[in-house]
Order: sequence, then C-alpha cells, then structure tokens
Amino acid sequence: MHSLLHRTLCLRPQPLFRLARSFARLSYKTYDSTSHHTQHYTNWPRSSSSMKINGDLIAFPDGAAPTFINHLDPGIPFFDRTGYITAIESFPSRALLFLRPPRFGKSYTLSMLQCFHGLEYKKDYAKLFEGLDIDNDVRKGTVSPNQYLVLRLDFSGVSHERELIDEMVNGAMKRFYKTYAPYFEESSPGLIDRLIIPDSSAQGLFRCTMFVRKKLWDAMKSGMKHPLAGVNGIYVLIDEYDTFANDHITAGDNRTAAARGVEHYIKDLYSIFKARSEFSKFFITGVSPVVLSHMMSGFNIERNVSFDRRLSGLCGLTREDLQAALRLLPAEKVTKNNDEVTETHIKHLTTLANGYNFCSYKTVDTVLNTDTCLQYFQGCLRHSYNNFMCSSHSEVNEAFLDLCTSVPTARNLLSQALEQETDCSHRSLKYIESPGSFQLSGLGNMEEDDSKWLAYLLYNGALTFDGKNPSKFMKIPNKIAAERIATAILNRFGVSAKGIDDALHILSRTGEVRPVLMLYQKMMSKCDLGWGDFDKTEEQHVAAIGYSIFKNILLKVQPEFMVTPNKQHGRVDMVISGENRATVIGWKTIHIDYLEIPTTRQAARGRLNKASALSKISDRMEVLKLKFSANDKLRPGKTIEEWVYGSDDESPQSQVKRYFESPEITMLARNDALQFRGNLVIIVGNRKVLCCDVDKDGKLGALALMEQYIG
Repeated sequence: MHSLLHRTLCLRPQPLFRLARSFARLSYKTYDSTSHHTQHYTNWPRSSSSMKINGDLIAFPDGAAPTFINHLDPGIPFFDRTGYITAIESFPSRALLFLRPPRFGKSYTLSMLQCFHGLEYKKDYAKLFEGLDIDNDVRKGTVSPNQYLVLRLDFSGVSHERELIDEMVNGAMKRFYKTYAPYFEESSPGLIDRLIIPDSSAQGLFRCTMFVRKKLWDAMKSGMKHPLAGVNGIYVLIDEYDTFANDHITAGDNRTAAARGVEHYIKDLYSIFKARSEFSKFFITGVSPVVLSHMMSGFNIERNVSFDRRLSGLCGLTREDLQAALRLLPAEKVTKNNDEVTETHIKHLTTLANGYNFCSYKTVDTVLNTDTCLQYFQGCLRHSYNNFMCSSHSEVNEAFLDLCTSVPTARNLLSQALEQETDCSHRSLKYIESPGSFQLSGLGNMEEDDSKWLAYLLYNGALTFDGKNPSKFMKIPNKIAAERIATAILNRFGVSAKGIDDALHILSRTGEVRPVLMLYQKMMSKCDLGWGDFDKTEEQHVAAIGYSIFKNILLKVQPEFMVTPNKQHGRVDMVISGENRATVIGWKTIHIDYLEIPTTRQAARGRLNKASALSKISDRMEVLKLKFSANDKLRPGKTIEEWVYGSDDESPQSQVKRYFESPEITMLARNDALQFRGNLVIIVGNRKVLCCDVDKDGKLGALALMEQYIG
C-alpha cells in the first residue's frame, strides 16, 4: 500500500474536527424554515397513507430510476417516506447498513437523504420538504437539514474490474467537487484533476479528504459567515454495495486473482472511510450482507438496521398506499363513494405481491414491492391490469433463484417452503441464527448450512419473516415469489409445468400413475443430492410427490381427483379417487445403504458414489438383480426381485395381498361403479422407481423401471 495511504489508516479521528462538528450542531438549532414559500399538496385519501400529489393525476412514476426531486412534477404521485429520516438519525451508529430485495426503492431513499442532508439543497428546502412529514420534525428541532457535504457512490453495474472501480469513484469525487466548489471558495482551476489519481481512486480519495478537511478547518476559523459554516462533515451514501455478491456465491474460493485484488482494493476504500473523521455518517444500501466479511472487513463500524421495526416501512407500499393510489384513477374518481372497483384491484394485487414483513422481532404491517405496485398502477391507468406481468427484476429475482436452485441445500429449503398447510398457506420454516448478524464469504462456507441459506433467501426476497411469529419463522411472501420459486425448481429438474399437467391429465382420465412416477424419478434424482436426502421414508416420498406434482402451484387447472395418503400398521399407501375411478398405490423404499452397488470408491461419500452408480443403470433386470448387503438384517443376500415376490410374511407380495384383502380396499375393488386400479411403487436408493400393477386379489404383476415406461 502507498506509504501515505498507510499512514492515513493509522490515524485516529481528530479532536479538532469533533469540536468543529459540535460547534456546528449548536449553531444550527436556530434554523427557521417558516419564511420560505410552502409547496401545497393534496392528501388523497385522508387516511394513514403517505401518498401525495401536486395537481391531478397524469401518470405514475417510473420505478426504474426515480429521484426524490421528481415529487415536484405536477400530476405524478409519490409516497412520502421523509418521516423516516428522523428514525435514521435516531441511531447512534456512524454507519448504517440497510438491505432490501431488488426494486423496493433503495436508490430513491438515498436520493431523499441526499436532498435533505446536502448543503447544496439548503436554498431549496421549502420547495423540496415543506408540507412533507419531515418538516414537522425540522420545525420542532428534532432533526436539522442541509448540514453535510454528500458523497454518493453507486456500485451497481460495476464488475470485478479495477479500472471500473476507479472510474466510478473518481467520477463521484469529480461530481462532489463540482457541487461544492462554490462553498470551498477555491479559485484554482483544474484542482480536482490534480487531486484525483486516475489509476488509484483510493489514494485520490485520501487526497480529496485532506483538501476538504482543510476547507472545513478554514470555515471553523472564519465563523458563521463562511459558506461551509454549520457543516458537520461528509455524509457518504453508498448504493448497491454488494454488487459482487453473485460472484461470491458462484465462484466462492475459486475467484480469480484479479477479483481478489479488486476486493482488497475496495477494502482500502472502506479503511479510509473508517479512519478519516471527515466522513461523519454513512448510509449503505444493498440486497444482502453476503460480501461483508470480504470487502468491508476494514470497515467494521456498520450497524445492520435492515430488520429494525423503526425502518420496516421505509421501502415498499402499504395497503393504505394502494387505496390512495387506486382512488386517483379516472374510473374510480367518478364513483368516489363506491369502493368496489378499488377493493377488487387491491385484492388482486395483494394476492400477487403482498406479504413482506421486514421486522425480525415483532409483527408489523406487511408491505408490497414498490416497483411491482407502480407497474400495476400504470397498467390500471392504461386499462391493461388484467394482463399484468411483474418484471423479472421485481420481487424475488429470477436469476437469483436459478443460482439458488443449483445448490441442493437451498433448493430443498425452497421446496419445503412451497409445501402447503391445511389452510392453503405456505409452510413456515424455522430459523435459529439471527439474520441480522449474518455474514458469509462464499458458497463453500454455506453449501450445507441451512441457517445461512435461510438468511440469504430472506434478504433476496424469496422468504420473509412470518407475521405470526417473526422471531422464529420465515415463509414465502406472496404468489409471485411462490410461482417463480416453483418454476426455478422445475427448470432445474428439467421438468415443465405442462409436463405435470399432461401426466395428471392421464392419471385423471385413465388412472395410470406411471407418467407421474416418471416425473418424480427425474425430479428425485436431481433433487436428492445431500447425504441426509437418502434417509427419506415412504411417508416422506408420498409427501414429496404430493407437493411437487399433485399440488404444484403452477398447475393451471387443479386435478379433478382426491389424493389421500394413509399410514397405518407400518404400511404407507395412497388412494387417488375421482368421479368413477379409484387407484390404490402401495409404497416401499429400499435404502441405498442396504444395497450392494459396485463403485470405484466406498469412502466417506459412499452414499453419493453408490447413487451415481445406480443412476447409470438403465436395464430393468439389472436393477431387479441388485442384492441386499450384509448390513440388512432382514434380507441379506436376496435380490430385489426375490424380496418383492417372496412368499414369506414380510415380502411386499404378502403385505400387498393382505392389504388388498382388507375391508376398505375390498369395498373399492368390488364396487362395479368404479374403475379400480392397484399399483405397488418401490423407490430404490432415491434414484430409481419401480412400479407394477396389482390386481383385485392383491397379486403383483411384472415390475417396470419408470425410465423405460412408454405410455
């Protein structure tokens, strides 16, 4: 590291500047905004909504890249979140980390903070903030505006290239100097170009900081007449700090030397931020804390406030906001006294997109993704809401889900979260480790760590805190997220929603279960990749085929039959009943540990090696001739075929015969009004599915390997 830079990092915050900041705070308490012109806003409706609009509705804002100053545009509604500035200021920490899923309005929040705190907006305070929520706190003296020089860094779109980092940081410093040059009273032309070092923005940042330090010292000596009088230092706003997160997840410890070099370089930037007292405050946004330990280890002063109740509503829209926005639409304005149309829109939108709870310890009002809502509002304005399609970048990102479903641990958690409870809500997942303290360095450290994956899924919007018990459980937030998760999992399995539809149609029409079993074998072989996955019982397999196929949320038409799992007397079965049809399926599993499967290695990963070898067997007879190992006390040395068709009481043939002679099955089988089918399904080592027909007397037919089945 450059010797000058190294000396800088060893410095402690200077008492002199602390004194200057204290003096500035005392002198600025006399701020008076009452003499300025007041902007008039219409509150519509008069409720707890924060929506405001200047004039009549023209269009809704573009959620892609708005700035706070856009709220001045006539006819463009905006949602006032300025009241949260007071909450942000209430945290004693020098640096705050605020994380939200994509498209919730984080960049807009930074724009709001820049307008409020930036010295350059002091003359525009009345135009920008009078009539807004924060103005009440300003008048009370709770918080003071325009007391900082604001440096804004935006890492979005910056890849792992040193040149791009330098270009972004140097560009930010040039804008900073151009904005505040009139306040510096600096007449030297080209000064900023001499301060900046093109190929070392970290050193350039240090030199610019020293320049600002001198100017602030001059201002303190000159008194309140100096343009920088009352300035408390530099407020750093950092957007998308974690732009390299996906590189960490996909590459982990295999990142290139260049990527590692860039990370160390960014560490130097954060080390300067920490060491120099001129940088008074930081507000840092991103999606997840995935890269904190790598790139911010030199900046261990941040406080993660993402799930603090005080900021739970900072980003996102509430139900009241939806009502206010929808009542602006021309069709609703004609019938203000009749809210039926508005409620229809709200029900539709909240079904799709509601459910985000951003407080980890208390139940709070849920919020909707800002970008999703703005798209919907604009669609309503164009009378096209019936064809509403959420952007792939809003809600939980589709590219992120594609990445997650490539990792067995994450995919299994998502599959569990998709399971539906009796009330049709999605299953809640219990978590133990607090997501607020979550940090990780790459995929290698979290591959089989449920707690870290739960936190990562939470931060990216695939999960949210369960409103009923947020301190212990998470769940899928809404329908859009659920459908995207289900689609990503099916894509990873190489299965389509249409394929499931077709298989269930055949089952409904003919009672033939084999197409469903073929899909399940394909999904199982790609899903069960962890050591513990091979311990699934018959009951767990029945549950898995239920939520992944029979109750898949992507089905356009729910199957017209009932699936009833049953477990009694040590036997697991499934009864599929329709209008004039009944299919009874018995289930058996053969654990991979109890099979003799030749492999090249029988080491610690013996299960996975055996599973890989089993997957390569495509001949039905070769599977049937596999023998049980000596580990199996009941069937040592027997082949699968000998065990299935054996005459002893414990063989599947004998068990199925007794089952089909039971009163409940006899009643189904002898009912002339029903078309009856029976099947025995055997899961072999979580890689193969065998199936055979069973006649009304309980006699087994020939076992077929599902990958060889042709309907």
